[in-house]
Amino acid sequence: MSHISFENEDATSDLADQEAIDLYVRKVGPAKFEALKVHMREVAQKIRDRDEYHKEVAIRPLTPTQDTFKALDEEVELKQAKNILILEDFSEPDPFEGMSFKQKMLKRYLTLPEAIHPQGTLMIVLLGIQSFCVLYNAWVIPLRVTFHVYQHADNIYLWMIFDYITDCLSLLDTFLFKTRLMFLDKDGIYCTNSQGMIKNYVTAGRFWQDILSLAPLDFLYLVFGLHGRATLLRLPRLLRYYCVETFFDRLDAVLPYPTVIRLSRTVNVMLYLIHITACAFYAFSDMEGIDSSPFVFNGHGNAYIRCFYVALKTSVSIGINPKPGRDRPVQMVFMGTLWLMGVFVFAVLIGNVKDIIAQATRNIDEYTFKFDLISQYMYAMHVPNDTMRRVKEWCQYTWKTQRSFDELSILEALPFKMRVDVTLDVHYKTLKNVKLFHGCDPGLLKELVVKLQPLIFLPGDYICKKGDVGKEMFIITVGQVQVVGGPDDSIVFVTLGVGVCFGEIALLGTGKMNRRTANVRAVGYTTLYVLYKEDLTEALTEFPKDRELLARKAEKAAAEVKVKQETRLPQSEKLQRDVVIPAPGDPSMLKVVVKTMPEKIKAKFQERETKAKTKVRSAQVDESQTVMANCERITVLASELINRR
Repeated sequence: MSHISFENEDATSDLADQEAIDLYVRKVGPAKFEALKVHMREVAQKIRDRDEYHKEVAIRPLTPTQDTFKALDEEVELKQAKNILILEDFSEPDPFEGMSFKQKMLKRYLTLPEAIHPQGTLMIVLLGIQSFCVLYNAWVIPLRVTFHVYQHADNIYLWMIFDYITDCLSLLDTFLFKTRLMFLDKDGIYCTNSQGMIKNYVTAGRFWQDILSLAPLDFLYLVFGLHGRATLLRLPRLLRYYCVETFFDRLDAVLPYPTVIRLSRTVNVMLYLIHITACAFYAFSDMEGIDSSPFVFNGHGNAYIRCFYVALKTSVSIGINPKPGRDRPVQMVFMGTLWLMGVFVFAVLIGNVKDIIAQATRNIDEYTFKFDLISQYMYAMHVPNDTMRRVKEWCQYTWKTQRSFDELSILEALPFKMRVDVTLDVHYKTLKNVKLFHGCDPGLLKELVVKLQPLIFLPGDYICKKGDVGKEMFIITVGQVQVVGGPDDSIVFVTLGVGVCFGEIALLGTGKMNRRTANVRAVGYTTLYVLYKEDLTEALTEFPKDRELLARKAEKAAAEVKVKQETRLPQSEKLQRDVVIPAPGDPSMLKVVVKTMPEKIKAKFQERETKAKTKVRSAQVDESQTVMANCERITVLASELINRR
């Protein structure tokens, strides 16, 4: 190979180079010339990196040996241990480490935190307790005011016990819990300072509304007495109704079935309106006189249940409602008011229920629409019955397991960063346990997790066949697959379960290595996550060391597959493979001469042959080093010419 020499440069050559550079700068301008200098430095660096890679390839043995595979396994184990340590360093420490189970329970549930997160579980529990207190007062106050039969001297102490228990819970919520509620400051950071939280609750929160709801009007019992109508003094307790709305909003956000929460809220409002109507009907009957006319309550049976039944019939306009007397305009006005409330209010509530149910069944309607389109198309195209049956079976199973035909489209509404976080939580553990990626950078795994795509196979479906060009790798998440062969694929070589990957040899290999080495068939309903070759290649551009590591793993996997295939061959086929047919023109006479040589001459001959092979190998290394040296000298000269300017 000819070598380029840059020695003994004369002044004439330097002057010509300088003039050429000046001319080029005047032609393109200084800005473009500076950009060219940066580009040439990048090119020089790429040349150095490429030469380093070729040097490593030249030094590496042509045929991997068992020692090479052993060194690879040790390297992977070290890198995997390092990755585990890195992940443990970034993991959050356990605040209950070293505690007994009893201590953990006391610390977790009976210790009041210094600050309460507004979206946390503790806040939802506190809102639930306050919602119970508010709803208790909302239902009980009109009941005790109107149905005097349910509050009398014999049970007044029970009502007062329940009243003051709810008041004590509200006092604790106001002065103990709400003053520890975190809030977002102007920088978007949750404030955990105790003074800041108290100040925010007093100035920007509902402190004064909560204080007003706890107004001690109960002292007026001393003036008005403890009869039922005096319970109206507890009406300020209903100022905390915002806790009920907030509680339902929190449940709607955290529970997996928000439709149930929305429906429960609507039903609660509907029942409460019927309850108010029942109380109003009994109060009107008491004012008119119990059993004074067919329109009012006749005094028979349980008063609340009978009045609630009448209110329900009137509100939803079903059944035979009591008719007001023609000569009693007050009864007509009262009945008309009830009918208007039933027409307008309950029409709105029933409309809300319809919207909630329609929203809950929207996905089912979309699935039914798509399924009908697919069925109509197959019937129009005269698709065979067996294919139609499998397509319908796939549609039904996919909808049953994923509730969608396209799992990836579910998260399209989320921002990219949040979508990546959700995908990591779902798939990162699965990909991390894949043996192929042990020892790889955790950043590569995060890149690959986002690129995983789900596929569902029916029982008996072939996932891949021997000899096909492999462009993807599969990871089993649900079900099992079998590696089969023999006549009509009747021989099952191995059964693979959840967490196992296959197809990595074809994914990482080139040439003959990118062919499938076996037939793989789904045993039952099987869900696989697929990683395509172009996605892996794109991710590996940023991780060159992992690219080399995976290439070496592919070589090892291919060698292991080859050994397994050799062990599975029949004895007759093994004998045929062991027969070596010499190529035409082989120096067979030379082999005979070597066999007849004395031992000393034969040893010298073999020693010369070994030296010749070593010399050829050294020449390859020297050639790579020479190419690298020449490239470095070219880079140095280019830098000198640029710096002269």
